[in-house]
Amino acid sequence: MLNSYQRRKIRVRNNVKKNNKSNRPRMTVNRTNKNIYAQIINIDGFVLAQSSSILFDQKINGIDKAKIVGKNIAELCKKANIENIVF
Repeated sequence: MLNSYQRRKIRVRNNVKKNNKSNRPRMTVNRTNKNIYAQIINIDGFVLAQSSSILFDQKINGIDKAKIVGKNIAELCKKANIENIVF
């Protein structure tokens, strides 16, 4: 039996896949109490790029962690020649 969080997660994921007409990779973001994780996933479900706040200094607050992870994932996307994504 799925709870409401799991049903919502599946529903949002399916809507992103359904509305992705140009077959762009999708970005997933997971936030925990201490860290932020971001992944770029292609249509087949393989991870193309990933970044997390675990790799950086733990003495900074959540907003700064999100900015650092965002900049890092953008640099990784440029290196992998990924210009457009679905969020």
